[in-house]
Amino acid sequence: MAIGTFDADAAVSLDALQEMTLRARETCLLPVDALVSALPRIDLDAAQARRIRTGLAVHDVHAAAAGLVRVYGPAQEYIGVAMVQNGGTMIPRRLMATGLSVAGSVTQAVKPDC
Repeated sequence: MAIGTFDADAAVSLDALQEMTLRARETCLLPVDALVSALPRIDLDAAQARRIRTGLAVHDVHAAAAGLVRVYGPAQEYIGVAMVQNGGTMIPRRLMATGLSVAGSVTQAVKPDC
C-alpha cells in the first residue's frame, strides 16, 4: 500500500521506534521537503529568499509553468511552498520557520527540555 510516493512497507511502527536509540530513530526520518518533492523546484538568490521569507512576492521568476513550487534559498535550504502566477510572480504560500532573522543572520534558539 502506498500514499503518493510513500510506501507503507517502508514505514516504521511506533513500537519499533521506541526500541531504537535516538541515532537509529534519526536515520528513519525523511527530509522535511519529502512531502512536496513532486513539485517543481525553484532556487532563489539571497535577495529573493529574503523577500519570500518576509511574505513578499518575488517577480520575474522563471518557472516551467504556473502553479505550486518548492522553494530553496542560496545555501540549498528548503524555504517552503510558493505559487508561481502567469507572468512570473511568485507568492509565498507555506513557509518553514527558521532560526534566521530577516537580515539572514542566525538568531539564538532555545532548545526545549525533552
